[in-house]
Amino acid sequence: MPFRIKNLDHQIEQIARADTYGPGVKKIRAFKGISTLAARIFIAETTNFRRFPSQRVLMAFLGLIPSENSSSDRQKGRKITKIGKRRCRTQLIESVQHYAWKPCVGPQMSHDLSTVDAKSALKCMERLHKRDRVLILKGKVRQVAITAIA
Repeated sequence: MPFRIKNLDHQIEQIARADTYGPGVKKIRAFKGISTLAARIFIAETTNFRRFPSQRVLMAFLGLIPSENSSSDRQKGRKITKIGKRRCRTQLIESVQHYAWKPCVGPQMSHDLSTVDAKSALKCMERLHKRDRVLILKGKVRQVAITAIA
């Protein structure tokens, strides 16, 4: 069984290096917690990130926006809608778990950062970590904070 998994991982790596997917996979892999498989899932599910005019539209596509219970002048936020791409949403929430700790650059991440704009990627990772800390200090439940960061 482990041999089959290694073989499939190797095939995924080969496909990710192709000219079609290579640049996109390199950019997405620059973020902490995102592997080649996660990057391929995001690319396969969204096709083209530029088709979303804003981050909110992308999050709605993935089912990560809160639902709402409204009645006349009363509005109450509820759980996320979960309408959208389940695999992508699940993978994104799994990847965000890494932002509980301060981002540090290891050998694999430094290699991934060398192929993209490292300064903006590191700045984004710091911002996500800071957002995690702020939500936790405000008393948010860990899962709610993770979903909010995703």
